[in-house]
Amino acid sequence: MKLKQATKETKELYKNLKQKNINCILGYNKKDKYIDIYLPDSKIYIEIDDLLHCISPKQIIIDFKMLSPSKNNFYTVSIPNLVLEEHVDEISDAIVEVVKMRE
Repeated sequence: MKLKQATKETKELYKNLKQKNINCILGYNKKDKYIDIYLPDSKIYIEIDDLLHCISPKQIIIDFKMLSPSKNNFYTVSIPNLVLEEHVDEISDAIVEVVKMRE
């Protein structure tokens, strides 16, 4: 699988989570899919997506399948780059709270 380049928004969220002592991995390859940020302790995948994931019906259907919980109790959260640009601090704070609930 080809390694995807992390966006500046992805890197910023990763940096914020690390500063808040969240165990996370930037750019994780899981079999047939690439995870932008992986939180192994809380079983969360974070996908940072572009606008196509919000405006393409075909992509939305693909994302429905990917965002469903897996049999191993992993969950995926999808965050648009456009939202992350303006709200990285609020988003990282919310993720920290979710991590606390999942652990």
